[in-house]
Amino acid sequence: MIISISRGDDPAGLIAYLLGTATALREDASLIGIENLASFETAPKEMAYTASLSDRVRNYILHISVSPAPGERLSEAQWDIVWQSIDAELGLRGHQSMTVAHNEGRPHRHRGINIIHPDTHRTPTGSHTDTREIEASVHRKSRSERSGKDRRAWDSNIKFRLQRLARELETSLGLACANAPERWRSGKASGHASTSPSKHEQRTGIVPIEVEFGDAIRRALRKPSWAERIADLSMLGIGAQLYVGPNKRRTGISFFVLDDPQRRCTGSTLGNDYGLGALERRAGETFAAFLAGEPNVATAPAPLGTRKPDPLYERYVAYKAEQRTASEAYRLRLQIARAEHKLAIDEEKRRQIAMRSAMRAGADRRHRRGITQNMLAVERLAIAQLREAQRRELRERFPRPLPALGWTDWLVQEAEAGDGLAQQRLERNGAMNRARAYPRQPTAVERSS
Repeated sequence: MIISISRGDDPAGLIAYLLGTATALREDASLIGIENLASFETAPKEMAYTASLSDRVRNYILHISVSPAPGERLSEAQWDIVWQSIDAELGLRGHQSMTVAHNEGRPHRHRGINIIHPDTHRTPTGSHTDTREIEASVHRKSRSERSGKDRRAWDSNIKFRLQRLARELETSLGLACANAPERWRSGKASGHASTSPSKHEQRTGIVPIEVEFGDAIRRALRKPSWAERIADLSMLGIGAQLYVGPNKRRTGISFFVLDDPQRRCTGSTLGNDYGLGALERRAGETFAAFLAGEPNVATAPAPLGTRKPDPLYERYVAYKAEQRTASEAYRLRLQIARAEHKLAIDEEKRRQIAMRSAMRAGADRRHRRGITQNMLAVERLAIAQLREAQRRELRERFPRPLPALGWTDWLVQEAEAGDGLAQQRLERNGAMNRARAYPRQPTAVERSS
């Protein structure tokens, strides 16, 4: 679930975005409900009037958008729990609000809220969360906390609080975890899947574990407790264990295939929500403590330090090294030539200055200024012609080298040159890509069984 917010001072613009205008309503939008408002046509004027009764608040409209994970739909009862939880977290019960559902792309809902209360004409006062917000120890408590009052502003850390509330709602309602639209599917927070697994698969023909079992492992790790997670992973044939980095300070969790322990991936490869820290926070227990109480949990040997050599890929690595060396030599030769050209330009400038000084010395005082202006124009022309000749020389002497080929293009080049091993690798990769794009459909016998 994704909860995003924005602030503004234009209720008419927000309502036009949510529902459209009175003459052109949005076809994909439906009004779910309004609170403390007469109708959506009069809502902008009512909100603006309420806001005018408060002199301190400028951006009085809070726009909240709630989107479930792709392919997930919430029932009306679940939506009621979501909005009640948000109102309780922010202390916005009884405020003017309008809730709208949008069905474009993936179904989601919006709520526009006036943070000025229609009766008190004030914003929410202090924190409206439960005791989980006051977790500091006694020596770190502020004076306001010791007096029994939480004087934190109602909107402090609002984005972080709503993100935490989204994680809690996902756990309580049994929803999929989705911090960002596509992040829960990919291996990076930005939503762009890493290309290294596919490259490794092309080179070796072995499907990485994060590609073959990635979605299934993520579904298992969404369970609230370690025992449920490990049980689901065992049914998939996957084990989990702690790992310690070379510097002994970096720790994490790794997943491996029980039948082939050398096939493994780290939790962070599956996404930021599946790293050791995130998993432990959601479970409320460290993985080390769980392993200490469960001696029968499957463990795997340490990963091998070396892999089986691939002669074809080693040739490609050597080719890349040659290209890199040639590129560095090209840049060095070009740098030396440019330094020589700069010295030639400096020498031409000194020659022009000496010529101008000699002509000024032999001329009448009244004509020296004209001589200087004319000679400066001649100098600029001479320098421009010299630089153009130097650029032409650089283009002729140092043509730009071709960029290094990628793995697939290099395979094509080697196959065209008559390399049988490269030809076999190309055919295997092509069959692999076709199988992924067009998966095999079950036969009639398999469907009937």
